[in-house]
Amino acid sequence: MRRLVSITLAAILLATPVAAMAQAYPNKAIRLIVPFAAGAGTDVIARTVMQRAGEILGQPMLIENRAGAGGNIGAEAGAKAAADGYTITILSTIHAANQSFYRKLGYSMEGDFVPVVEIGVSPTLWVVRADLPVRTLQELAQLARSSAGKLTYGSGGASHPVELFKALTGSDIIVVPYKGVAAVMQDLVAGRVDMSVAGFLDTDAHIRSGKLRALATTNSERLSQLPDVPAMREFLPGYDFTLWYGIFVPRETPAAAIAALRSSVLRALESPEVIARLQALAIRPAKSSTEGFAARVQAEVARWADTVKKAKIELQD
Repeated sequence: MRRLVSITLAAILLATPVAAMAQAYPNKAIRLIVPFAAGAGTDVIARTVMQRAGEILGQPMLIENRAGAGGNIGAEAGAKAAADGYTITILSTIHAANQSFYRKLGYSMEGDFVPVVEIGVSPTLWVVRADLPVRTLQELAQLARSSAGKLTYGSGGASHPVELFKALTGSDIIVVPYKGVAAVMQDLVAGRVDMSVAGFLDTDAHIRSGKLRALATTNSERLSQLPDVPAMREFLPGYDFTLWYGIFVPRETPAAAIAALRSSVLRALESPEVIARLQALAIRPAKSSTEGFAARVQAEVARWADTVKKAKIELQD
């Protein structure tokens, strides 16, 4: 009997570290890397959805803004984080495009990350300063060709929309980099730059006040909020810059952590307060399956590789 008790106690003691490691996820705060500046559309969406997801998980969601290099600095940090479920990253269409826009990256969206869950799709608008003498995309393209190197585009993080426009229209537009969208909007309203592409959240008030003019949505279709504003592809059939967002984790992250994260985000997207906030931002929540989201990411990376090659877009360093 004594020998049996000793063996049992030994087994319990040996199992204790394993049991400690297998505590229910999560048992501490989760770090969410946002690869753009605080206050930008990505940041607002991340805070709206993921702070509620943290409440559902029962742990704080610590937002870390790691802006710079068109979203690549934050993405690289997320890719190199420990694969334990406690560092997650919000990535978007921009990062799928970055795989082909840059000559060299410190991360691979498909090789270093696992897609966890898609959050939603955001409308983005091509806007110009109110006194720019154009009212259509056709007129903008003509002006950009006739005034080569004189028109300016304010980029709050990624210049993909204008690079694609330039390649497809043969126009010459100077890209002016900014640290964030808020700074771009400030200079655009003041007339210090001529145009930009930004989210509905960043542009709606300026459009309604007449300080900016919307020429098109870069999404694949018109927006219900602005039905008279055409989609870019109505002028340029090969143009599509639909901006989606999703949560990613480093490869080798435990399946249990991925499942818990996905469940918490899906539940957050059903919360009345989150739904109301996303509706105000004109964000369309996503309900794709894990496999469906992974397929979308793969297809988007391939689409941008093909687009950059066919449009002969000059790669960035």
